[in-house]
Amino acid sequence: MTHDVLGIGLTFTQLIVSLLVLIIGTIAVKVTFNFDINKYLKTRQERYSAKCKNACTHFEFVPTDDAIVVRSFFVSPSGTLNYICQRCGLIRLHLDFDAEQRTVDYYSKNINEYHKMNKKFHKLLKKSGNI
Repeated sequence: MTHDVLGIGLTFTQLIVSLLVLIIGTIAVKVTFNFDINKYLKTRQERYSAKCKNACTHFEFVPTDDAIVVRSFFVSPSGTLNYICQRCGLIRLHLDFDAEQRTVDYYSKNINEYHKMNKKFHKLLKKSGNI
């Protein structure tokens, strides 16, 4: 038993099914095209900031008149026990001086690796938008 609802040749069941398909399709399209550019840019900057902190050597070799001296970028602000890298912003609660010395010794023996890490750091700094 079919009834002509609204004069368009659809039964009541077909009309309800058509409306449900239309509603579900509208919801699916809305969810599919929802993209927040500000949230994406913020997470991208956070990701590159973390990569910068990993690529930073936290020290530099400074040539003087008679030798090459190592200058650390870590400083401890007055009133705190934390150490902050002035170059990348890494915050450490404890600075292991032996590990830092081993890192300096490694890079002093492998100066090409030091230049490679600095180049990588500056590239990541540009991508994060900090330069």
